[in-house]
Amino acid sequence: MMKSIWKSDPGTRVVACDLDNLVTLRLQHETDIREIIYSHGPMPDLVHTRVILAGFMIFPIIATRYIWWSIRDEDEVDYRIGPLLPPEHTPLLPDNVIFTRYCCHSDFDYPLLHRSKEHWAQFRRWKTHMIETVVSQSVFAGDVLLGTTNRFAQRNPLLQPYYPAILPPRPTMQTFENCHRPDPLRQFSLRLTQSSSFTVRILRELAESQDVTSSRPCRTYVCQLLSIDNHPLSDPTPVLCLKLYDDRFLQFRHFQKWHTAEDLVRNEIAVYQKLDFMQGSLLPYFYGAHLFTMPSGPALYGILMEYVDAPTVSKESVEALSEDEQLQLIQSTRHGVRILQYADISQHDWHEHQILVHRRKDTPNQAVVHCVFIDFALCTQSVTDCDPHQGDDLIESVYSIMGYDTLSHERIAPIYGRREVWDRFSTGPTDYEDIYYRRDEPIISFLGLNKD
Repeated sequence: MMKSIWKSDPGTRVVACDLDNLVTLRLQHETDIREIIYSHGPMPDLVHTRVILAGFMIFPIIATRYIWWSIRDEDEVDYRIGPLLPPEHTPLLPDNVIFTRYCCHSDFDYPLLHRSKEHWAQFRRWKTHMIETVVSQSVFAGDVLLGTTNRFAQRNPLLQPYYPAILPPRPTMQTFENCHRPDPLRQFSLRLTQSSSFTVRILRELAESQDVTSSRPCRTYVCQLLSIDNHPLSDPTPVLCLKLYDDRFLQFRHFQKWHTAEDLVRNEIAVYQKLDFMQGSLLPYFYGAHLFTMPSGPALYGILMEYVDAPTVSKESVEALSEDEQLQLIQSTRHGVRILQYADISQHDWHEHQILVHRRKDTPNQAVVHCVFIDFALCTQSVTDCDPHQGDDLIESVYSIMGYDTLSHERIAPIYGRREVWDRFSTGPTDYEDIYYRRDEPIISFLGLNKD
């Protein structure tokens, strides 16, 4: 029986118990079922048996995301935000008051949620109420939104990265200098920056194929700038991109992943400011973070950007490219990741929808296809001199452009080459001695695709 189990899944641990003793068995090497490691221990009572069996069961259940539950980190004692009032000094408000008055995560006292199970439970009830009763699609085509200019920076501190951006090697810079786009708002950008308010008309929502009733914390729209400080703009007015943040619909599973709408906006601003020299090429142009009054419901923070009319990485968009254009896309993505690394920026939400496939139509003698990176809400930067925030951006970007078999790893690996000295990647304790050796391996060896 065990042979058949290990044949189907060599990593399986077998637990045998007669209620007095418990034995666990696993393969020493997953390729050889003749070498078995076992451990044995007495079971003083049934409580021990239940705890151990539950321990073996719970890991695969969580690993496959069969269930999720929220975790309160009792060991975390260093809280750097919010007042540290004892829970007994902060009585619970009635649920109906919380449901009516509280509009976002930042309305709650984050440290208090850690310390008080009652306040924590009330936050969960509020969260459930918001998702079940409030429609996240609060803006529709034709709506006119009033924006209060630069309201975010007036109300909230901005991220202060520890390290400045370092210009990458010249070939990387040249890649994006050759595909620089004109600023669509150049005629009005100064007026907008110095204004008190402005209005935009919503034209349509991006990602229209998604269910409009689905709960999403960020929604992105194509919009048109109508007026600045109550002065209408002459036609044709610029078409821009507006991204609104509503953390009522942000998935929340445990405190270690606590985010607010303000956190997401702050991360976006920090990336656009540090990489301002890449706006209009690798990044869209950025026109600030503002407060927008919704037709109904609370005001939401949002960022205004250039609208880049380009598809995301997909099987259809990549297959529409010639082989030479596909190589250009891969090369520009590799250079784009290098720019992030030189700027100490790490993207923790890599997927194919983060990368646009932009085709230039006015450069017949130069590269006509390049990537544009978008969505930096979950990006991190160092805020101290010792801040290990980076993820494995190099490999994650490869998986993003590979997508659903859009580009083969055989084509990507030669262009991506080898890791650079600062690349961060995961390794186990037994691999420690191989770290520096593995840095010299080609990218393909880190993709889990080698069969040799």
